[in-house]
Amino acid sequence: METTWKQSLSIYWANTDISGKLSLPGLGQLLINTATQHAENLGFGYKELKNQNLNWILFRMNIKLNRRPEWNEPVTLTTWPSGIRGLAGLREFVMADEK
Repeated sequence: METTWKQSLSIYWANTDISGKLSLPGLGQLLINTATQHAENLGFGYKELKNQNLNWILFRMNIKLNRRPEWNEPVTLTTWPSGIRGLAGLREFVMADEK
């Protein structure tokens, strides 16, 4: 069971804006999908939480971008849980290009 999850992907057209670059809603979708896959791998995904009448709720994101990748550009998305603050589970992400 890995505490760090790494996923390689290319930016999907559906996650871009009119300029062909990754949109903020598209970035959010990629982050949520990656976090969901990691949680499933760690054993606290949707099915496990549903059996306990629990669920994840995203209530805040703090995003810093150096640049927005373009459509079909390969990137690596890495995520890991970084602690708990009250009822909130904290999670970090890094998206890197091939350079």
